[in-house]
Amino acid sequence: MFSKIRLLLVLSILALFAFPSQSIAQGNFGKNPVQWRKLNWVRYDTPHFMIGHYSDLKDPKQVANMERLQNVLENQYSFYSSTAVFEYEIKETLPVFYFDTHSEVEGCPLASPLLPEGVGAFVDWARTRMVIKGDFEPQLFERIVAHELVHQFQMKILKGRMLGLMLGMQRIPNGFIEGGAEYLTGL
Repeated sequence: MFSKIRLLLVLSILALFAFPSQSIAQGNFGKNPVQWRKLNWVRYDTPHFMIGHYSDLKDPKQVANMERLQNVLENQYSFYSSTAVFEYEIKETLPVFYFDTHSEVEGCPLASPLLPEGVGAFVDWARTRMVIKGDFEPQLFERIVAHELVHQFQMKILKGRMLGLMLGMQRIPNGFIEGGAEYLTGL
């Protein structure tokens, strides 16, 4: 009697794990992030980057932020593509999406719904898109942009060579990816 009850209990527990409820299986599918306001996106092209932003370029402060972002990206690109670092020239323009605040990054469809408050930027590994917010101190902003640019180089190099195909991006240890970016940016 007890063995049948025990067997039934074990099978019911296994069934719970094997067939999760509909809400658990769907996760965040169909749930759009909250967007606090409509953003009118503008494309700004540089020699190596496509910067998507919604800044009002009539405001001198926002013009200064865009110029600072452009300068940091192009200067760091020149350094990272040189023989001193990667010795690798990326053929296509790299997409960068610039937001003013963290809450606007959270409303971005690229961001995870559980994006921690301390995350100021990230690179979408699937399409090598950088997302960055601009409400940092100038020195920290420059380091974070440089850090994420290292990730873009890492992804392009690994995806473009056989190593990326053989190992797969999922198997590369996070310590290697983050450690390399922090080493090169001095974070």
